[in-house]
Amino acid sequence: MDGTIERIQLMQKITNLCLDITNVSKENGSLENKLFKTQKNVNATMFAAGVRDARGVLDWVERAQHINSKAHGNGWRRVLRNQKELRKCLVKAVPLWVPADVGADDKSLPGILGAKIAELYGSLEPRVHVFSLFSPGFGLVIREGVPDAATSSALRCIANEFGVPWEDQEELGDRFHGLSLLHRALLLQ
Repeated sequence: MDGTIERIQLMQKITNLCLDITNVSKENGSLENKLFKTQKNVNATMFAAGVRDARGVLDWVERAQHINSKAHGNGWRRVLRNQKELRKCLVKAVPLWVPADVGADDKSLPGILGAKIAELYGSLEPRVHVFSLFSPGFGLVIREGVPDAATSSALRCIANEFGVPWEDQEELGDRFHGLSLLHRALLLQ
C-alpha cells in the first residue's frame, strides 16, 4: 500500500509540475506577444519619423544619444564609454575594427570604435539596408555582407543596443531578392 501512496504522490507532483510548465509557457507567450507589439510600435514610430534605411537608423540613435552630427566620432566615443555591451558586441562581431594591440578594456577603444562607426555612417548607401514597416522585412532589414560583413555585424550590434527592430536578409546575388515591390521601386528611384 505504501508504494501506491508514493506513486499517487509522485503523479500529483508530476501533474503540478506540468501545470507549472504550462503556466510559464503561457506567460512566456504573453511576454513574447508584448515584446512583438512594442517592437511594432517602435518600428511605426521610427518609420513615421522618416527612418527609411540604415543611415536613418544611425541618425535616429544619434538624436536620441545627443550626438552632434558634425562630430560623429567624438559623439560615438562618448556613447561607447558608457555602453559596455555595445563595445563588447562590436569587438566580438567586428574584430578587424580593433587593432591587435588594443585590449577590450583599453581606454582608447571607445575612440577607435567611435571613429569606425563614423566611417560606417559615411559609407552607407541610401536604400541598401532599408527600414521596413511591413513584412517581408520588419524594422531595419540588414543585407548580409553588403557592402561587407563588418557593416552588417556593426548594424546588428547598434540595433540590438538601442532597441531597433531588425531582420537579416541573406544576399544571394540578386539585388532585389526577397524585397517587396515597394522596396524594389524605392531602390530604382
